[in-house]
Amino acid sequence: MIAILRYIKFMAKLTAVIVFIFVILTYQNSHIIKRRIRNFQYWRASLKKEVSNIKYILIWSKNNHNFDELLNDPFRKNKCFYNNCNVTEDRNLTKDYRNFDAILFSENVISRDVGEELPTKRLLNQKFVFAAKEAADNYPACDDKFDDYFNLTWTYKLNSDVVWPYFTVFNKKGEEIAPRVDVKWEAHLKPVSKKIGKSIIKVKKYPAVWFVSNCYTQSRRETFFNNLKAALDKYGFEVHVIGSCGTRECPIGKDKKCMKSLKQYYFYLALENSISEDYVSEKVMKALQHYTVPVVYGGANYSRFLPPHSYINGRTLGPKKTAAKMAGLIINRTEYLQYFSWQNHYMIRNKTNSMCQLCEALNKGAKKVHHGFRKWWNPGFKEICNKKRKVRQAPSVNLNRT
Repeated sequence: MIAILRYIKFMAKLTAVIVFIFVILTYQNSHIIKRRIRNFQYWRASLKKEVSNIKYILIWSKNNHNFDELLNDPFRKNKCFYNNCNVTEDRNLTKDYRNFDAILFSENVISRDVGEELPTKRLLNQKFVFAAKEAADNYPACDDKFDDYFNLTWTYKLNSDVVWPYFTVFNKKGEEIAPRVDVKWEAHLKPVSKKIGKSIIKVKKYPAVWFVSNCYTQSRRETFFNNLKAALDKYGFEVHVIGSCGTRECPIGKDKKCMKSLKQYYFYLALENSISEDYVSEKVMKALQHYTVPVVYGGANYSRFLPPHSYINGRTLGPKKTAAKMAGLIINRTEYLQYFSWQNHYMIRNKTNSMCQLCEALNKGAKKVHHGFRKWWNPGFKEICNKKRKVRQAPSVNLNRT
């Protein structure tokens, strides 16, 4: 009898442990389970044709983290006017990729030998979408067949069919202001209050910092940095370099803590890895969100992206004048605080409306093909491609009119 009771207790404990492990695994993999449920719903709807107005989107490019949010139903989460888009990365959901309304291709498809064939046929109403957040100079399209391959562009470039920026500037009413070509900023900015000014200056300890892990870049930002560092040395100011290219490291898993430390610096070096037009990454946003003045270096017209008097353009000034400007602002704190006046009028957030706009574009279904895509994507592609040993060969695209 005692043995039976022990056995029952043992089985009860074992069952409890199994249930606990199941709950933990289910929670940790909830995103995978949700994705499989959506995939099943897609398969079920496509077979029975239950819903005719859903736009099914296939992500052709695997392992691209820029697409992660797309797989979590952003269209309903963001309360898009058009929220009937369904995204998957499973090519085997249908027998033919032409059953998808749109296919997304990332920048690595046009630039590198990714070891796979690209679609060669496209239905008249199907959209091949070029979706890119990485700089064009680093991902040139060298094969001329790409000139007629895409129907829709969804990139960081401001003349894309749908603009996909790293961040958005809103006014205090929540209206989207930038980035855009025809942006209109407030002519007169109110200065920050004395209370806020004191709180900003109080925590400042160091002149400047640069977070960097890519040491050799197309933009030659490392050359600009070395010259800037030498110029700042003459004023007695040091730049902390954090990352694999410097002498300091941000511990793994401590990114947020490292970002919070930005408040201790007067300046943050937001040096882009490319001089591509319109390419402004999240670096500058991190500086502005942590009460630090960014020193920008890139190929964009920054007045289309950032509020006036919120940054120093290092590429325009050059390293010596940039160093002189930085040194002067550290000494003259009143003038330094003017670089935060924009916060009385604007907010900068790492959110965009581009996914809603993408779904809208697919619903409106305008028919077109991007002729001259290579020059649009990268006006200097010929020079860059001549230096490339390997180029991605694009397939010929046949329109299936059946």
